[in-house]
Amino acid sequence: MIKKMSNFEAKNFCKVYLATHSLHSTLIPATAIVCPLTPATATLRNCNGQCWQVDLVKCDNKMYFRKGWRRFIDENSVVDGNFLIFNYVGGCVFDVKIYEFDACEKSIPYVVSEDEESESESESEDDDSNSDDAMNDEEADSMEVEDEEIHPEDYVQHLNPYFVAKTTKSSQRMNELYIPTGIAKDFGVSLEDGEKITFVDPYNRKSIGKVVKWKDQRTCIKGWRSVLNRNKVNLERDTCICEFLLENGQQAEIGVQTKSIQVHVISRWKPSESGIKASKKQKQK
Repeated sequence: MIKKMSNFEAKNFCKVYLATHSLHSTLIPATAIVCPLTPATATLRNCNGQCWQVDLVKCDNKMYFRKGWRRFIDENSVVDGNFLIFNYVGGCVFDVKIYEFDACEKSIPYVVSEDEESESESESEDDDSNSDDAMNDEEADSMEVEDEEIHPEDYVQHLNPYFVAKTTKSSQRMNELYIPTGIAKDFGVSLEDGEKITFVDPYNRKSIGKVVKWKDQRTCIKGWRSVLNRNKVNLERDTCICEFLLENGQQAEIGVQTKSIQVHVISRWKPSESGIKASKKQKQK
């Protein structure tokens, strides 16, 4: 039985990745890990906080990361020559930083889980089979929020296309970011069905979304839920401003296709009635 060990000990170490030697497993430096009993399981955590379970096995008195290692490599886009630093944080968990050829840390897109992916596919099938029940343009447009207290132009780059979106708790489409038709018409934003879009959150963390076009030609991007969850967006209080970023940082021009969306999360704390009453009583004292 493979399990985590309470007496597991490890040091920080580094590796240069070479597919010819480390595609399916990788050799761990001899003194880096002390694990009396094998097989055991370690956790590799990337810069986005996502985790992969990897088996630790011993062969000829040498320790290897084996089962689960290939998946970690593939899903973190590790290529020949990348430099990996393993920082042991305890509890059989390693924080792994990946560096490029230029010695700068690699930016890793957030990996959408299989559960989110299958849910997106299921929702897409429901849209096709129940097109009569799909939201009309007026209902979809109601997902956009116009708040007099918020001035989106204060948050976005001049001339970049943007829109304000908000998802309610009762919405069954939390994983879908609806793209207003006016964005495409007014700014020439072109999004193709199945195209991958990168969401960039306020902390510069990246995740991948997928463009879906419904039968009535309305457009949404699946994968929105992961942005909401990672940023702990309060659906009753917070507002998201979605700003299209053009390739190479260019300003918006008609007909230029966008590939990334910068998400600005604006939080507005609204005191409850009980909180207001408590505050008044405190002042009276």
